[in-house]
Amino acid sequence: MLDTLPEDRFDRITRLAAHFFDVPIALVSLVDERRQWFKSRYGLSVGETPRSDSFCAHAVEERGLLVVEDAQLDPRFVANPLVVGGPLIRFYAGQPVFSHDGFALGTLCIIDTVPRKFSDADLTCLRDFALLIEEEFSKVAIARTVVSTSAVLINTEAKFQATFEQAAVGIAHVGLDGTLMKVNRKFYEIVGREAGELEQLTFQQITHPADLDLDLRLFNEMLAGARLSYAIEKRYIHKNGQHVWVNLTVSMHRNAQGAPDYFISVIEDIQDKKQAQFALQRSNEELESRVLARTVELERTVQELGYEVSRRTQVEAELRMSEIHTRTILEASHHAFVGIDDKGDIINWNRAAEQTFGWTAEEALGKNLTATIIPAAHHKAHQQGMDEFLKTGQGMAINRRLEWPAKTKSGRQIPVEMTISPYKVNDAVYFGAFLHDISDRIAAAAKLEQKQNLLDAVLDSVDVGVVACDAEGRITLFNRAAALFHGVQSTPVPAHDWAKAFDLYGADGITPLSRLQIPLYRALMGEMVENAEMTIVPKGRVARFVFASGKRLIGSNGENLGAVVAMKDVTELKNLETQRALNESRLRAITENLPALIGHVDKDLKFLFLNNHALRFYGKTNADLIGQGIGKIYSDDEYAVIAPYVASARAGHRASFESHVSIAGERRYFSAVYVPEVVGVDGPVGFYAMSTDITARKNSELVQAESEERLRTITDNLPVLITYIDQHEIYRFANATYERWFGITPAAMIGRTVREVLGQQSYERESGHLHQNLAGQPTRHETTFTSTDGARTAQVVGIPHVKDGTVLGVYLMTTDVSAAKQHELQLQALARSDALTGLPNRRSYEEKLNESALRSVRSGRALGLIFIDIDFFKQINDSLGHAGGDEVLKQFSTRLKVSVRATDAVCRLAGDEFTIILEGVASVDEIGPVADKILAAIRAPFLVAGSVCAVTTSIGVACHSAKELDLAVLSKQADTALYRAKAAGRNRFCVF
Repeated sequence: MLDTLPEDRFDRITRLAAHFFDVPIALVSLVDERRQWFKSRYGLSVGETPRSDSFCAHAVEERGLLVVEDAQLDPRFVANPLVVGGPLIRFYAGQPVFSHDGFALGTLCIIDTVPRKFSDADLTCLRDFALLIEEEFSKVAIARTVVSTSAVLINTEAKFQATFEQAAVGIAHVGLDGTLMKVNRKFYEIVGREAGELEQLTFQQITHPADLDLDLRLFNEMLAGARLSYAIEKRYIHKNGQHVWVNLTVSMHRNAQGAPDYFISVIEDIQDKKQAQFALQRSNEELESRVLARTVELERTVQELGYEVSRRTQVEAELRMSEIHTRTILEASHHAFVGIDDKGDIINWNRAAEQTFGWTAEEALGKNLTATIIPAAHHKAHQQGMDEFLKTGQGMAINRRLEWPAKTKSGRQIPVEMTISPYKVNDAVYFGAFLHDISDRIAAAAKLEQKQNLLDAVLDSVDVGVVACDAEGRITLFNRAAALFHGVQSTPVPAHDWAKAFDLYGADGITPLSRLQIPLYRALMGEMVENAEMTIVPKGRVARFVFASGKRLIGSNGENLGAVVAMKDVTELKNLETQRALNESRLRAITENLPALIGHVDKDLKFLFLNNHALRFYGKTNADLIGQGIGKIYSDDEYAVIAPYVASARAGHRASFESHVSIAGERRYFSAVYVPEVVGVDGPVGFYAMSTDITARKNSELVQAESEERLRTITDNLPVLITYIDQHEIYRFANATYERWFGITPAAMIGRTVREVLGQQSYERESGHLHQNLAGQPTRHETTFTSTDGARTAQVVGIPHVKDGTVLGVYLMTTDVSAAKQHELQLQALARSDALTGLPNRRSYEEKLNESALRSVRSGRALGLIFIDIDFFKQINDSLGHAGGDEVLKQFSTRLKVSVRATDAVCRLAGDEFTIILEGVASVDEIGPVADKILAAIRAPFLVAGSVCAVTTSIGVACHSAKELDLAVLSKQADTALYRAKAAGRNRFCVF
């Protein structure tokens, strides 16, 4: 077997093993005293390695399965060149492969470049694959032996001519000058000639020039008496010009006087042998020996015709031995062998047939094959095939490998792989059939298909777009999410047209990407692409902003296999980020334009931010103060004054006070507010400070510092739980995220029920959705749970696995949406409230007004609307400063709220403009007393910054019944009434 050509039968098995175990390398190795040579290799370019470096040699020596889960932790292999260098082996599993006589030939092994665990089920499957290799070795060896034995079993009474013409090998009588005197049918077939075309040629004319010198030298040595025979491998020239490899055995036939008469050449077609196994080589040697012995025997027969009776007795003894040899081989075969006569009755039934079908040889011999092991549904077809061959000498099933159903003694039907060959003895036709139970192989193929289906389902379940191409830039993978992003399926276009075909633009959504900017092309060129920003703008569809990450796919030998890119749709997050940046820009513009000192201090009392007013106030630069402690700008006495307020802010309490500091020798008075910065549930992480210089009251301004919680950066690769649960609610697959989230390994989940893994309480909460999935209904719902790092909110998508109308299980994908939920609640709160007064803002007012109108229509009650302005608010603001004006607004809003019902909505539209929505009123007459109550509440003196301030208000009132309700008209009427109140002298209300 060593150094033979590759064969598809072995390559199919290594390819299946690599995909089944999800490893990059699978090998069939043969080990001798100095090397390991690979009969079949998947994912590896080299054909052999030294035995000293071989993992397989250990498995062969131990005659048992060898598993190395991490070679870098195994002292036998930690310094192995195949571990520290290419192919960088980390994981190895090898099962010895034995010949039919128990000799360990080598292994079937799988290799990975990362450490991995190997379960008992994996061990069993690897042994099954190794048995397939052993069966292929045995099948060829046995078939070869049967052919050679059949040649010996040909009727010895036949004359030499019959033997000569019917031989399975080419035979030629060659003259002493090289002329082909007589050749048999097989030799014509080998060189592709017609009968009569060879007798006028010499063997030199049909021998390949490269092999002629050796052939002639050995030929002449025989003529000179220097050797009795010779055997070589050489090439003949076929009639079509191609060369044909043969095994040539030449012996001398001498006449009665002992002088050379002619040469006897035995030619074996070994074109296929160049791809055969090691076991087949040994069979070939045995065949050559037998042919040579037979040739000598035939020579002796010609020379000793007078001793025919003695020779016949000897041949009969040899035939008996051959028959015993053949029977021994058949009994040792791993495959069932069944021989039948031309009536279809069983004449041979080996032990493997007994084990496969359940009948003993005594029970089977003499029975009809069709009635015994062929299912009734196939009786007619089987019998027709035999009849056709007996009639025409041809048949569709003859000398072909077929898959066929068979039945056992118990009545169980099994799939078998069957090869039927006919042979004749004394003109009687017999059939020999090798049958092999392939149930395990079919089961392994089904398991492999299930894994592939799982991978396809996962790719089509995730919301990440996945696109891959080969080394030439041809698109090879385009999953469901990618098709959804682009609005098209995969299109066979060259790489330079990708941007146009798939609508690829830059982050701005306007600039088309060049070929060198496309993430997939960048990855194909060898770049490791991480979170590249890209916009997909399909025509007539919504644009999607994605983060694309990808890399080149490299084979085990460093060859370029193509590239893959994963695209995460972050359109919503991008919009939130844009809004956040806009809010921050607005906030900075406000802080830099307010005449107030604004700072941000961390929990260690170091400055994180100071606006320009603060820097100018202290006469410092950012470089002087950012990162420095706040005590740097105060004297000890001054810091002692603010220290209690700093401590209060650090403890999470808002603090406001007035104090003074000395700046450049001048005492400056200020009003300060410290607002704690709280993020999450861990308490304050710092505080915001705003100080207003009140040295000159008329020039003072106080800017209320609005705190805005910074939006958390949401990663584009959210943790996702992926699992498969069968129809019995048993976990069949789970990914590694379970261990990171819950501390439970996938191995601990597989084979257990959902109830066992989740616990009774969680199972009851989730079982309703699971039962819907197992009933064939897809589901999507949100849930909350506690993981190893805290509580999470997650979105769970359940996709039923349906095949042929039957639900086999369910795929579940759980995505952590905790951050998105938290940000959603925060943004909603910020968007609907007024930062100064805490009242609903204009946006919230419009929503509440529409909601109130709907309730009014349903209840049939009237809806009242009040518009309110503070009289002469600009003068109040100018006299008290912005801080004083803000204080008036806050007290004003408080008095409004206590003047109306809890169900009435008080809102601040802008500046000093307020509204009140009154639901469930009978008529406008009920609103007048409310307006009077508000006027009275506002007329009470305001206490602002230690000073008493008089404030009045003007009010406009409007009311619509449920039948005539028109919000636009109602708002205009309330506004008109407000201006009538102002025109009438203010400090009053008017009704429209």
